[in-house]
Amino acid sequence: MEAAFDQQEIEAVIERVRLKLGGRTETPPSAPISTETAVGEGIYPTIDEAVTAARAAFEAYRSMGLKKRHRIIDAVRAAMRERAAELAQLAHEETGLGRAQDKMIKNLLVTEKTPGP
Repeated sequence: MEAAFDQQEIEAVIERVRLKLGGRTETPPSAPISTETAVGEGIYPTIDEAVTAARAAFEAYRSMGLKKRHRIIDAVRAAMRERAAELAQLAHEETGLGRAQDKMIKNLLVTEKTPGP
């Protein structure tokens, strides 16, 4: 048996959870829902196509030399450091949870301490 919830019920549950957690009570603005699929730059129309592309990317990455993989990871880390505050603020605005400053610290910690390549 499938339970059906309308948007109002879902929002009421979210509100109760936020209140219990001591979070803010207003719902952050959400992006408009698009019925069109934006395809490109890592966006695929189906999950199967996304999985196929991910597998191909993994195989290509795995076959690269270690020096090249180090350069790629170094570039990703540099971009993460450069945009840490912006990414943290976006995450906070999207979820309405936590504090942007804490998210930035966490992002920087992950950027510096995650082993790679």
